[in-house]
Amino acid sequence: MLFELGLPVHLSGWMEYYAFHLAHPEMSNVEISYYFTATKSTIQRAITFMESPIGL
Repeated sequence: MLFELGLPVHLSGWMEYYAFHLAHPEMSNVEISYYFTATKSTIQRAITFMESPIGL
């Protein structure tokens, strides 16, 4: 459904990473990646996107 709306298909995962980041601001991207099946760079891309004017 996200794709049909023109949104990235991985957006729901990125929203989850970002919410975790907001709940645990003291944790690094590496530490956050341990909680998900995602790399540090994926976490960083998600946070950057969500904090951009284009993000939600």
